[in-house]
Amino acid sequence: MIKILVLLTFFSISSLFGAQKSCYSVQLVSAYKSEKNLYNLEKKSYDESCKVMSIGSNIVVRCGCFEKFKDASQYKKHYIQSYPDAYIQSTYRSRFSVKNLQTLSTITPSTVVALAPVPAQKAVVPIDIEVIEDVVPVSVPIKKGNIEKKKKHHKHKKKHHKHKKKHHKHKKKHKKSIKKSKIKVKKSHVRRSHARKFRYNRYLKQLESRRAYGKYDYRYKFGAQISYDFGYINEANNSYFSSDFRRIRVYQKGSFFKEKLFYELEYSFTGNNNFKDNLVGYKDKSSYLNLSYRFQAGNIKIPFSLERYTSSKNITFMERSLSDTYGESRKLGTEILLHKKFSKENSMNLFGAIFTNSIDEQISNKKTKPGYSLRLTYAHKWSKHHLLSMGGAYFAQNINGNSVKFNDTAESFTMNEKYISASIKKVDSLTKQNIELLYIYNKYSLQAEYTTVGLHAINKSKTNTFSDYSFSGYYLQGSYFLIGEGRRYKSSTSTMKKSRLSKEGALEFAMRYSYINLNDKDEDKNGEQSDYNFGVNYYFNDEITLMVNYVIAQPIQTKLYSGRMQLLQSRLLFAF
Repeated sequence: MIKILVLLTFFSISSLFGAQKSCYSVQLVSAYKSEKNLYNLEKKSYDESCKVMSIGSNIVVRCGCFEKFKDASQYKKHYIQSYPDAYIQSTYRSRFSVKNLQTLSTITPSTVVALAPVPAQKAVVPIDIEVIEDVVPVSVPIKKGNIEKKKKHHKHKKKHHKHKKKHHKHKKKHKKSIKKSKIKVKKSHVRRSHARKFRYNRYLKQLESRRAYGKYDYRYKFGAQISYDFGYINEANNSYFSSDFRRIRVYQKGSFFKEKLFYELEYSFTGNNNFKDNLVGYKDKSSYLNLSYRFQAGNIKIPFSLERYTSSKNITFMERSLSDTYGESRKLGTEILLHKKFSKENSMNLFGAIFTNSIDEQISNKKTKPGYSLRLTYAHKWSKHHLLSMGGAYFAQNINGNSVKFNDTAESFTMNEKYISASIKKVDSLTKQNIELLYIYNKYSLQAEYTTVGLHAINKSKTNTFSDYSFSGYYLQGSYFLIGEGRRYKSSTSTMKKSRLSKEGALEFAMRYSYINLNDKDEDKNGEQSDYNFGVNYYFNDEITLMVNYVIAQPIQTKLYSGRMQLLQSRLLFAF
């Protein structure tokens, strides 16, 4: 009881002498204490409940004095538009009763400058002051003693944050040390391999110009193709190993005037035909016809089929299909290509070529065999990696009484014998027809072609009479990329490009069925053959590819052998 009386006595004395009553007010602005800021604050007009006060080293404007925090928060809504940073602050009531002071020298921490009241309907004008400091919104009322607690809490928070940072750094160092201990490869080895890769890429980049040179805008590129084949062949009860270079070629390309005028020189050190693409050309766009065109002349590829028109660097299998037996090597002539783009999805190409004997045939003094070829393709793109291409081609050549010969192995360069063979003498003319189909959907692709050949030859037994021969062949192939992104098709030239690789390279699985029939006259027994080809290709990068093919061949009604043959062959291809 005595304790309670003592406490009551203490609170009553403190209320009479030491304690000051407080209320909740809305603080609009806070500025550093200076003559200029004082003048600016006194110059502006406020609500009659607002006062300009000097608190510490700042001058503040506070409005209203409410018992409850809710009433102050409701009052604050009137100032939000003009003073977005306004907040509620606890203020002594005595500060709202101090008279006005006109100079800064008379302002003390307990002094309050009261402004003259203004009508309530007058708009509140924002204050233009020199420096505004210590404007910190407060969402809860500040009671006596809360400031010191907050300071202590803030210091504690800083210490805790520093401790956390140190702990996080220690964790990072610990993780790095664990990673280093797990790495078995020495840094020196990694650096050497990285340096070798860098030198390799830098050397390849030096073989082509990244920018144009001179006033004619000259660009160049050097390249080569080297492929080496080795395989195991089981044919006609005879087994053997065989290996050899399939292709060794070098080329140089160049262009002028923003690649409109171009040329290409290519030479092969293997095979019967040494001169490959040796040509000059020009390409541009016609705004009048709304299409692109390309013209080239020289030793060129004859536009007849998708498989033959595609470079050997970009074919799926080691060798082209059996129907490529009817394909033509390069000829000396001219070609024009018209590319029409109807929309982003649809485009069409028209190829036309006239030709005569190739450069190699000209050197060998063979009889002239002129001809022409037409090819038409149409492509539809649903997306970048989803397309369908269809096409057809027609080929005609004047043979002038020469012989025509078709023969092939089981899609292998390392195989010795060619079991299917047809040789027609005294041929007057030769015609070919071809249809092609290509479908690509992301990592999947499907490709097919069908070819027919017609020969118009002089009859052996009767003079001035002719016999007609007809042969055919086709293939169907599909592929899937387990690693990598898939095959690519160039719509502007209707040909296949390099496959799309990932960082790990690419792994492709492929299968093909091809068929050829050279039996037209019963007495000839030229034969027919079916091939089943299973292929796996691993693309290390854009230049190096390892190809493996397993072929099951079945020649029928041939002069040499009828039965089943098996081949396992591989190729290492380096092309850039």
